[in-house]
Amino acid sequence: MPEDGSADTARLHGSASSHLRTLKGLYDSLFAPQFRALETYGAPPAQPPSLTEVVTGAQAVMEWHRRKELDIATEISRRRESRASPALVDEAARDLAYHRNEYARISAELAGVTGQ
Repeated sequence: MPEDGSADTARLHGSASSHLRTLKGLYDSLFAPQFRALETYGAPPAQPPSLTEVVTGAQAVMEWHRRKELDIATEISRRRESRASPALVDEAARDLAYHRNEYARISAELAGVTGQ
């Protein structure tokens, strides 16, 4: 601790901010509101989503995969520039391939549903 009593703070770099986002997501899911099955027992089930809602949801997921693809491509560049371990670069490359494949898969399914 410095002599003036202030605490040093760590600067986030590289994938630390994505790790924090992941941890926050896990925390939020762990402490989400409790499942309330008994309160809705016997009630008619909710209506299934409309085709428009499904398409809108799929487009949102595609956009998320596209953003993750861009983030991971940037991370791969940083890792290569910093001469990171090849295993770390390979791990990021596998993640990049996953997001690209999911984007392509959802896009193909949407094209089949919407006829575009």
